[in-house]
Amino acid sequence: MSTTSHQGLLALGSSLLALSVVSVILRFYSRRIQKEPLKIDDWIMIPCLLLLGGSCGTAFYGVNRKILGYPTPSDNELVIATAATASKLYFTFDLFSVLTLGCVKISALFFYYRIFCEHGRRNVFGFLVIISIVVMSISDFLLDFWIISLPIPQILKIKTSLSRRLAIIGVFLLAFVGFGACIARLAVFVELDRLPATVKVDSRLTNTKSIFLSLLELGLSCIAVNIPSLYYLSNKVTPENVLRSL
Repeated sequence: MSTTSHQGLLALGSSLLALSVVSVILRFYSRRIQKEPLKIDDWIMIPCLLLLGGSCGTAFYGVNRKILGYPTPSDNELVIATAATASKLYFTFDLFSVLTLGCVKISALFFYYRIFCEHGRRNVFGFLVIISIVVMSISDFLLDFWIISLPIPQILKIKTSLSRRLAIIGVFLLAFVGFGACIARLAVFVELDRLPATVKVDSRLTNTKSIFLSLLELGLSCIAVNIPSLYYLSNKVTPENVLRSL
């Protein structure tokens, strides 16, 4: 299976969707046994999961119609006949993916707010969170990096050993696996842009690869944003208590 095969696309989408469902269920279960109230960072994962399902469903539909995971047909009439469906499919997938990542980012930001911002107290980090939510004109790539890096300065201020600070940072930086897929997808676009005009590229296989990497980013991001909340299940202590006790 490769990034351009229909088998690879189906396997990736189904496995990441299943793992995302499990991670969200465990997140809510963790909150229940902690007897912690469910907040925005938790509830936003429900529409996030539905949107991820929409992204995977769109990709599966593309495979079913042989628009994704298959080379462009040699029959021009068939290409023309399916062009409208292909365009709608690409647009729908882009819409679902943008909304899914938006939910992931909102969940991450409000989780940071839950941990680092004390109730009723406005501090620098609180203003950074508000700015991060408002400033939506930043490119997706830079916004991903900004949100992932946001808690690092706060964690570095904790008075504990360097190894423990790095371990805490490591929990929050698990989202970098999704960020890596974002970089890989960006590299595909840059590579295509640099190709000479005389080089022929199979557009459908290229779109399949792009959607494969997008699904990888969406699924891993959806899973990673839940992992800090699952810390309690293995250590019987919440991330909030870990950070505030140091």
